[in-house]
Amino acid sequence: MARSIRRGVGALALVTGGWLAGPAAQELTLPLKPDSVRFGVIGDSGTGGAPQYEVGRQLAAYHQKFPFTFVIMLGDNIYGGERPQDFIQKFEAPYKFLLDAKVLFYASLGNHDDPNQRFYTPFNMSGKRYYTFKKGNARFFALDSNYMDPVQLAWLESELKSSGSDWKIAYFHHPLYSSGMHGSQTDLRVLLEPLFVTYSVDAVFSGHEHFYQRIKPQKGIQYFVSGGGGQVRTGDIGASTMTAAGFDADRSFMLVEVADKELSFQAISRTGKTIDKGTVPMRAPVPTTAGAGVPEVIWRDPGPVASLNLLDAGGTQHRPDAKGTFTFLREDTQATNPTFDVADQQGVQWKVTLGEEARTETAATRLVRAAGYFVDEDYYLAELTVRGVTMLQRGGGLVSASGLIHGARLERRPTGVGKVRTWGWFDNPFLGKRDLNGLRVMMALLNNWDLKEVNNSIYEIGGERRYAVTDLGASFGNTGNAVTRARRAPQEYADSRFVGSAGSDLIDFVLHNVPISPGALNVPADRTRARMEDVTRQIPRADAKWLGRRLSMLSDAQIRDCFRAAGYTPDVVGVYTQAVRKRIAALNAL
Repeated sequence: MARSIRRGVGALALVTGGWLAGPAAQELTLPLKPDSVRFGVIGDSGTGGAPQYEVGRQLAAYHQKFPFTFVIMLGDNIYGGERPQDFIQKFEAPYKFLLDAKVLFYASLGNHDDPNQRFYTPFNMSGKRYYTFKKGNARFFALDSNYMDPVQLAWLESELKSSGSDWKIAYFHHPLYSSGMHGSQTDLRVLLEPLFVTYSVDAVFSGHEHFYQRIKPQKGIQYFVSGGGGQVRTGDIGASTMTAAGFDADRSFMLVEVADKELSFQAISRTGKTIDKGTVPMRAPVPTTAGAGVPEVIWRDPGPVASLNLLDAGGTQHRPDAKGTFTFLREDTQATNPTFDVADQQGVQWKVTLGEEARTETAATRLVRAAGYFVDEDYYLAELTVRGVTMLQRGGGLVSASGLIHGARLERRPTGVGKVRTWGWFDNPFLGKRDLNGLRVMMALLNNWDLKEVNNSIYEIGGERRYAVTDLGASFGNTGNAVTRARRAPQEYADSRFVGSAGSDLIDFVLHNVPISPGALNVPADRTRARMEDVTRQIPRADAKWLGRRLSMLSDAQIRDCFRAAGYTPDVVGVYTQAVRKRIAALNAL
């Protein structure tokens, strides 16, 4: 499951070294201050080969001089097989001295790691893909960069905000900055860096690239790449102005000491030689007013309705090439439907979703966008070819041996966009305002019954924060409980009720999301489902009519284009178009 590949130009090896005759540690440059936090760093280590064992012996030798109490692991902890004997050969044996000395290892997951590693007790992950722990005055955040889903991002923001620690240190597999073969993971950067900046993260450690690289501070944050614990890709550090130091001639690891307001580091080769050293000052906390004054928007006038192109979400220039070849990057094993990321021949990254929501999501985003609300840029392809997708763990039966896939939604991954957090229907700056109320009506019009907070996102782009609905897959069926509700059910959608009770000033729209039986309300998940029904209730009549007037400006051809873009047959397009037009008329008749 490799991520995007981008080779650097040239090579950089600031220090070279030969084979070590013995395991004795050489010069220690760290200050050894009293009560400091001391730890080791290894990445891409789990080969089971002789060089990994030699790095392990150097770690043990340095431990005699610098008694660190734990090691953070930057992913690709176990390459190849993951049988019990593999964990012995590729982890327990190379680091036996440290394990016997009660040194703890805290692992993060790499693209070569089975997610079930989180249940391996010596990795101290407690069954979690991502987690946090505190040592002295420093808090560490171990993330799963294989899929940075909204739930993980919301968790990270919450933990960073409530940390209270002097030092905040994050680590994960894929580097936000790198000049190696894989390059900077810019899609990950736009999601994580805004949080790191806002909540004063001091240092970030990553692997994935098989070398050592120290990046010049970016937005006040010190980034390290340390992926040479078991493998090395010699001559792979490309020439780049962002490199402060680099070493790609041999395997390597790091030792780190945090004391007071200073982080000291020493990067060491397999032969025991120091290849880089220095200090990082603690970042000053961002004032609590950071972000104040940034405009927050949930609706924007889309312009002349007659000119809206609802067949192509971002215009014809953004439409993915159905005849082109896409390259598999990584799989999201946590999503409800089979989901993975690909890159097209122009380097644009796309999130691919298979299954029953592929069509409904595509059609729904176009109608919501036409109303002036923020959504993802989605396209539906009846067929596409993906190279390297044979490793797909979920939905493998939907992919042919040649990589041919039928019926997929492609969500364009934007650049220069930072995910801030999720937002809730009852916790946002727009409560009681027409713009939010119109979106609430829109959810009822679509019969979108899956209104969890995790399906809403705040993005920072163009100097403003945009509140978006980022999952509309549960639309265009009938609503109800877990047994009776359905997606992708045209006639059931057309036959379902839209307007419930209508008072003189407030309207209740129909959105059934109740549990199967009243007793199920004791289940927290079902209480949340019941709360979702309130999203479409008690909406001011004037705000509902406002949305109706806007939608009534759409032509039948434009509404048809929403469903044509999703690959529906002409007869289904007709059913949906007529049903949507009927619901728009109902809004105007209030």
